[in-house]
Amino acid sequence: MKDPRRHVMIVGNVQPHPHELWPDGVGTILVSREPFSDKDIRLLGQVARRMRFDVVLTPDAAGDPTFAAIASPDNRTFLESYPLNITAPTDDKPYFFQLLRLRDIFQRQFWEQGVMSFNLKAVVVLAALLATVLVLTVLCILVPLALTADRAVLKGAGALLGFFAAIGLGFMLIEISQMQRLITFLGHPVYSLSVVLFTLLISSSLGSLSTAAVGRSGLVGSPLARLVGLLLALVVFGMLTPLAVDLCRSTATEVRILVAVTILFPLGFFMGMAFPMGMQVAQRKSPALGPWLWGINGATSVCASVAAVAIALTSGISAAFWAGSACYLLAFVAYLVASRSPRTEQ
Repeated sequence: MKDPRRHVMIVGNVQPHPHELWPDGVGTILVSREPFSDKDIRLLGQVARRMRFDVVLTPDAAGDPTFAAIASPDNRTFLESYPLNITAPTDDKPYFFQLLRLRDIFQRQFWEQGVMSFNLKAVVVLAALLATVLVLTVLCILVPLALTADRAVLKGAGALLGFFAAIGLGFMLIEISQMQRLITFLGHPVYSLSVVLFTLLISSSLGSLSTAAVGRSGLVGSPLARLVGLLLALVVFGMLTPLAVDLCRSTATEVRILVAVTILFPLGFFMGMAFPMGMQVAQRKSPALGPWLWGINGATSVCASVAAVAIALTSGISAAFWAGSACYLLAFVAYLVASRSPRTEQ
């Protein structure tokens, strides 16, 4: 498609009477694989006049300069400067209903602009939910830990706390992002939810079970080697998954489900190793912190489930996945520090 203006025409009732049901007007977009001919344009004009529609956009004219700018091949500057986010949805950012940018939450004009006010309220609800879970995490986990735990137990335990917080954030950011990604691939949210939950729960359980070999002689029993394998698996998964989705999107549903399970299983297997290996270090270094580490891991998982949606809405599904991968990188560093720190006095 060399010039998109030759492939799109729009007609509609863009200036309705005050008593009509749709005060914002309605429109019909006509898109053709082949460029519209002059005959097609004349026919459209005849039909529009007969039906009392307005011709909004044709390859030859535009009823409003905004439509002409949108249809222009070089429209990036216009789209970036437009008050609403009207860029075309993609598989990475399929949220066609999300027309507001993050900075728009503070602009008064959107609170007073009909349909956009509902969109903005949804963004505010999401932000309020994220703030709520963060506050509850602090009040229910961190504050009681600081008030009740022995100072000797907390001394030098920052790496352990950081490790379990990081893997809680990382696991859920990756899980939620893949649920979102596979909705379009598998064709329905129920399929995505079922496949991702089933695969990650089974594979991560097997990964946890495999850590019984940790501490034995040989590379297989090395926890650091397993964590390095996890980081490599994240990189490979992040690079290959979009390609696998593109190649298999037109196959049968059963085949797409099998592809999804195949690419998720190794990743879940490696992610399942992190928690028990961290708990083994905690039992050696600071056994009294065990219950608190469970709590921190669970609380950060809840926070990440909300944060993943917020990141995907604003920056894309891939951004949520790589944010989770960054959390596992931080967890790797925290594990190195925790495993080398001296045993805490109990």
